[in-house]
Amino acid sequence: MAGVVHDINQMLAVITGRAGLLLNQAPDADWERHLRAILLASGDAAAMLRRLSPAGGVAVGEGADLRTVAEEAALLFWPQEKSAYNWRNEIEPGLGTTIPAQILREVLANLLLNALAVLPAGGEVTLSAAAGGEGRVRLRVTDNGPGLPPGDPERLFAPGVSGSGETGRGIGLAACRQLLAQAGGRLQADPTGGAGAVFVLDLPRGGAAGAAAAEPLPPVPAMTVLVVDDEAGVRDMLSEVLTAWGCRVLAYRDGHSALAGYEPRSAAVALIDRRLPGLGGLELATRLRGTDPCLAVVMMSGWQQADRAPGPDPAVVDQEVTKPLELSRIQAILLAGHDLNQTRREGVSRD
Repeated sequence: MAGVVHDINQMLAVITGRAGLLLNQAPDADWERHLRAILLASGDAAAMLRRLSPAGGVAVGEGADLRTVAEEAALLFWPQEKSAYNWRNEIEPGLGTTIPAQILREVLANLLLNALAVLPAGGEVTLSAAAGGEGRVRLRVTDNGPGLPPGDPERLFAPGVSGSGETGRGIGLAACRQLLAQAGGRLQADPTGGAGAVFVLDLPRGGAAGAAAAEPLPPVPAMTVLVVDDEAGVRDMLSEVLTAWGCRVLAYRDGHSALAGYEPRSAAVALIDRRLPGLGGLELATRLRGTDPCLAVVMMSGWQQADRAPGPDPAVVDQEVTKPLELSRIQAILLAGHDLNQTRREGVSRD
């Protein structure tokens, strides 16, 4: 399983990087919408993979703004071009939860897909939310379909029972309830909600509601970056992204060729895959820092933290990151690496 997670993370790294690069060049609103959906789906897929790693656990995050997450779920799963389908987001701005956005999108995705299954000719879904007592907030998802299947509504959350009332795997609602429970939330069906099906998410209030948007990062300064990765797709993606930012890229597929071709002090930052064939990433980093003590070294891995060997020597590796990486994350890494390289060069000059 760890190997499968690694390989999928490598593919997601390519998807995320190239979609992010295209987003920066998006010619119109339609392109931007499609690319944002790709990036959202890729990020959520990576979070799901983290739950499949031996470490397991629930996705982590700083919480979510309910109105924003609802719009993101609609972007991913609600028909955008069909006039027969109506989407109503009645959630007031400022309501938030401590539960990470990825978990909420996963649960809302299941509810939206169930609604679409019972609305083949069109229909409407409405999302609303209200603050409750004891630090809770209740998010309601209502459709105008035929309503809940007759019988005990709790039966919907048993494995093997389909929420759409049709024969199927019946794992979605059961998994969603379990996922929310692990994060401190509850998922219930409301048989008294009126016409159509009504599901209620009872969530801990707080999190990112009303949080200020992150300040945009400054542009990446012109510099030379060493990239060493045996995955051609990842290596090529990083090369194209960095070149588009005005960087000079030295790209190699393995440690031996990187050592043979690299000239000390020719790069400010090195992005090195941890599991290289032959000469491993940690050994390569050690040798590079031996000849270029100013080089800022970033170790990349498609393996989850628990699947890896003990962490590297901080005297050799300055930062360790897990793929896939959003472009904003790559940008932040390069900015920090550039500053660290400059600080080390100034220290050497003074000595």
